[in-house]
Amino acid sequence: MKRRRIIAISMLALSIFSISTVTSAADDYSPVQNTGLQGVYGGWSEDEGYFTVNPVTNASIITTFAPSASPKSHRAEIKTYRESSTTIREYIVATTEWPDAYHYTIAQYENAFTGSVTASSGRVYGMDQTTAISGTVDGEFNIQKAKSYYGMY
Repeated sequence: MKRRRIIAISMLALSIFSISTVTSAADDYSPVQNTGLQGVYGGWSEDEGYFTVNPVTNASIITTFAPSASPKSHRAEIKTYRESSTTIREYIVATTEWPDAYHYTIAQYENAFTGSVTASSGRVYGMDQTTAISGTVDGEFNIQKAKSYYGMY
């Protein structure tokens, strides 16, 4: 009986150490080093179309319970509507399907010259499927570029 307790306590200590190691490794994980959008795996741009990013893989955070390394699909489109007889507005709708994965989707407009964000959904988190809808921008005199992103963390 005493031997079982010692084994159980040893296994518990090992489990706690493993969990804290994975957590601290995940805190340092940064798939996209140079864009400022941490955790981005890919997305869409109205100029360049769909893209993926090869994330930097940190072996210490990979487990047998990890979801697929990429989503099943990511779609984005620009929607327009007439606000008045003289004003057209537009916004982006982006949807990511990623089975068994807690992930996020972002739909946003970025200034074509400065890259600053002008209208954004922010990160919309969820399991399996997420849909993000950006804020609206002027649909006629538009210097913003439509973009969407998906990722984890």
